[in-house]
Amino acid sequence: MHTRVGAFIVVVLLAFGGVLSAHIPPLESLTGFFAQALSPAQEFLADPARQASEFGRTINEMGQLRAENARLREEVGRLRGDAARLSEVARENEQLRDQLNLKREQPSYQLVSARVVGRDASNLLRSVAINRGGGDGIAMGMTVVTPAGLVGQVVRVGPRSARVLLITDVSSSVTALIQGSRADGVVNGRSEPYLLMRYIPQPAELKTGDRVITSGVGGIFPNGIPIGRVTSVSKRDIEPFQEARVDAEVDFQMLETVLVITNHVPLRLE
Repeated sequence: MHTRVGAFIVVVLLAFGGVLSAHIPPLESLTGFFAQALSPAQEFLADPARQASEFGRTINEMGQLRAENARLREEVGRLRGDAARLSEVARENEQLRDQLNLKREQPSYQLVSARVVGRDASNLLRSVAINRGGGDGIAMGMTVVTPAGLVGQVVRVGPRSARVLLITDVSSSVTALIQGSRADGVVNGRSEPYLLMRYIPQPAELKTGDRVITSGVGGIFPNGIPIGRVTSVSKRDIEPFQEARVDAEVDFQMLETVLVITNHVPLRLE
């Protein structure tokens, strides 16, 4: 009896052990199970460190970008400065080339180059100051030109500077003629941005585009210097003379350098 009971207990224990062995995973499975279970926690703990590392790298990259941006800005500023200087050099070379061409075209002229250093600010007198004066051979009444044409006349002289009355001033008068027809007249300055040629004989034929030059009559200015071009004509049969609006050849708003003709002395008519 006892033997049979013992055998039964052994069988039950063996069966229970088999069931347990069938449901409990091996050691490796348990290790993987716990590693998988702990993975979110590990990631949670490691995430702040990774974020701190990435933040530090971002800050470093931003610093490098700022430094590179500052360097590029400095380089752009330098290049702009170089471009401006080169542009000025090119402009000065062009002006010198034009002046040299004028000297070749007019070998009889003795010319002194001068820079415009001041403009009349009152609007009552259209004049400019130049950086040449009596010490440079400049004298009252001398004619001032550019390669484009007539600028005006020296009206005041100091040791190292002079004042030039522009032909656009209302007090300026220049004896002139139409280059093609040879009709003569007088060019006066106006308060408007154009000149007016008056006392042109009525029979003379004028047309838009005709060039107006100095006639030399009166001996104030040398003859043959360009003044401007006719842009419109006012002619009435009842008037003994006709008038013409003339646009100056010289751009007085952009006037920077001029040439003074030093070997032409205006005549003093008695």
